[in-house]
Amino acid sequence: MPPRWSGMRIIAVPLTTRVVASFQAGTNTILPLTYYHFHTPPPNPEDKKTLLKKAIDKVENLWAGFGKAPERNWKRRVFVYGARLIDRIDFEELSLKSLDPSFGPRIGQLWTEDPEKDASLVTIPLYYPPSVYSGDGGMSPLAHMTLLLDKRTPHHKKGFYKWLFISPLTAPFALIPIIPNLPFFYCAWRAWSHYQAWKASEYMQGLIATKHVVEEPSSLLDDIYVNNRPQEEPFQSDEKPGESKSKSAHPHLLLSVDGVPKIVEVFSLASGAKADITRAIEQARVRIEKP
Repeated sequence: MPPRWSGMRIIAVPLTTRVVASFQAGTNTILPLTYYHFHTPPPNPEDKKTLLKKAIDKVENLWAGFGKAPERNWKRRVFVYGARLIDRIDFEELSLKSLDPSFGPRIGQLWTEDPEKDASLVTIPLYYPPSVYSGDGGMSPLAHMTLLLDKRTPHHKKGFYKWLFISPLTAPFALIPIIPNLPFFYCAWRAWSHYQAWKASEYMQGLIATKHVVEEPSSLLDDIYVNNRPQEEPFQSDEKPGESKSKSAHPHLLLSVDGVPKIVEVFSLASGAKADITRAIEQARVRIEKP
């Protein structure tokens, strides 16, 4: 086995049985909706922060202050409405933007001094529940992630330039006294969100292309799926967690929100991961319920 990079890991969390998804014009692929959690080491407190990171920290602290405002205060109302907007953003975008490539390994760091190239390759594990991907010729988690990144990279690049172009058009709102130019801040935030997701997607494409990401089945994750199936969609005894009885069967959720704390506990994830995965499950539920 090649050595493993201890500072980063990826957890694949399949959300639904296989659904038809369009990734390219005229091309449909059947695969489960899947949330990917990217775990990287926390920043070193001794590292000197760049001006950009200082600005980001300041904005985040300002936003957190809005959430602590009194209930009827306009700041609190803006915070609540903003949280609702975040819940409506695709979980794929939120997943990618949470990955800061500066906290992950550089591709040049993922080689040891071993003269044998194959032995010197350092890998990043991609954990997944094997039973969800077994049977009926389903796509592997790494192949699914590759296809997803191929779609998301140009999407977020386009989104970044679109919102960057729209942002200056909100300048007239700055003439309104007292209340900040919220439309401008929203447009700027959407541009920044797309930029983060774009760069994270490119970063992951580089890691996959250089074969640094390696699939690793997790029996612990499998157990979570077995013990936390949605009650409204029970599995039949002859049905595997990752497949429907037929390709025409209506897709359904694979994991209930009760299983999310278990995933966070087993993989020692940050507390924010619970809200992220729960949001992804709720979005997946809405998507498969659409006619």
